Amino acid sequence: MTSTRAVLIGVLAAIAATLGSADALAQQDRPTRTDDCLRQLDEYVARLGITPDANALRAARAQCLRGDTSGAFEVIDFNDKQQTCTIEVNNYIKSRPELLAVARETQEAAVGDCMRGDMNGAHGRLLGAAKPRIEALSVSAERIAAGGSASVTWNVVNADMVLFGEPDPVDSRSLLRARPVNASDTLVLSPTSTTTYILHAENKAQDTARQQFTVDVLQPIVLKFNVQPAQVCPQRRDRITLEWDTQNADEVTLNDQQTQPSGHRTEQPRGAANTMLTYHFVARNTFESVETTRQVRIIACQVNVRDHRTNPDSKVRDHRTNPDVDDKSD
Repeated sequence: MTSTRAVLIGVLAAIAATLGSADALAQQDRPTRTDDCLRQLDEYVARLGITPDANALRAARAQCLRGDTSGAFEVIDFNDKQQTCTIEVNNYIKSRPELLAVARETQEAAVGDCMRGDMNGAHGRLLGAAKPRIEALSVSAERIAAGGSASVTWNVVNADMVLFGEPDPVDSRSLLRARPVNASDTLVLSPTSTTTYILHAENKAQDTARQQFTVDVLQPIVLKFNVQPAQVCPQRRDRITLEWDTQNADEVTLNDQQTQPSGHRTEQPRGAANTMLTYHFVARNTFESVETTRQVRIIACQVNVRDHRTNPDSKVRDHRTNPDVDDKSD
């Protein structure tokens, strides 16, 4: 019994010694395997001609320290593919201006699509998240004469619906007289009065883009209508002076008589004392008319000697200049 126990103890001691020697040899070999992994890693990076980012390189070297050379290479491959897809996605975004406002999260998801080999999916993801944008809108004339026309041309991108209408004064999100139009189109506008228009673009996510403009319709304007003086005496042969000037008028009338858009004239009034002379002035174009009125009062007045002496048409005769009248003075 004693001899058997002694033999068993000896065997166990021998096994323990063997295991200790193996572990010592493994500890001596580990630095060699780590160095070899790091060397191969550097050679692999140089052969690919890439520059891994700092985090990827750190993770790959950590795999070497664990003795996992294959894992280190996989880290580098993943980083290389990520960099390549990031460049491809960024280039695509730069080629489509409507994508410049796409959220960072969407761009990163598109990079993931690319890394899975689905670049078409990446493009679709970016386009689906892009907001509508009005690339161009031009108006041929912002001011037109009444009865005239102006054309508007536009180009909209990344919109599922484009509407053309007028602003709603009650609800800024709504449009009055809205109608669907093409993403790129031209319309001829013939407003009868000054009108503001809105081009509205919207995508499926209800992101919107809007641009508005106004076409001014030139209404007739009376720049000047003067009638002077404010009161006259027909006995003195006073005269009335009228002056007028208009803009954007196709027809001008003065007391229902057609006249020029701009002009002046004088006339001698007739009428009983304490009555009013009325001058009615109208400027018109195709759709609008502007009217204004001036009045002149006729007054009674006495004509003195100087008045009739200097007026050859006066029927009052000055005896000092009349040889047929006897001078009865001493």
